[in-house]
Amino acid sequence: MLHYAGTALVAALLLIPCRWAAAQASPKPGRAALLSFLVPGLGQRYVNDSRWQGSASLYLISESLYLAGMITSQWHHGQTEESYRTWAASRAGARVDGKDRTFFVTIGQHYSSDDFRDEQLRSRRWDQLNYIASPDYHWSWQSAADLQAYRDLRSEADRWSQRRSLFVAIMVGNRVLSAVQALRAARRKQAPRVSLDILPGRSGSATVRLTTPL
Repeated sequence: MLHYAGTALVAALLLIPCRWAAAQASPKPGRAALLSFLVPGLGQRYVNDSRWQGSASLYLISESLYLAGMITSQWHHGQTEESYRTWAASRAGARVDGKDRTFFVTIGQHYSSDDFRDEQLRSRRWDQLNYIASPDYHWSWQSAADLQAYRDLRSEADRWSQRRSLFVAIMVGNRVLSAVQALRAARRKQAPRVSLDILPGRSGSATVRLTTPL
């Protein structure tokens, strides 16, 4: 499902700005930068007479790979998260619906809600006892192996979450680099080209003429 959503997002990002990215004789640097920030490579295409070549293609391909990595990481994270929630419900009798991250961290650190209560009493953290006052927050693992399997699933889910965050950061960096490069390319193309001509004059004199093409 996430794969199709990501594909649709890429298509939308390409179709919406492409009309705005029509080639112009004198591309605007600000527009080129904005286009490349929206879709890396699109600003380069705008500067390069609507052609997907060179850096335009490289930025777009890189973005597609990063997006695929982010979507894949998100999917695996969701699947692993569902696995450890189901495991906690079946092997520890935990009621997982509506519970936040704190609950899932807590049940991975203590064998049962009774163990949790005893530890709080020993540490004199009286305020923590209210956390398990309701039966909805009680649990008890069937075995140490079940608890360790739960911890392994949670660790795996956290790793997928970190990979997803890494891909997001890389995608932001790719957009910034693409925008800066497109901005510079547009400025270079926008700059007038000046030619210097030396024309012979009368009596051995010379005339210097600067010409700028329209």
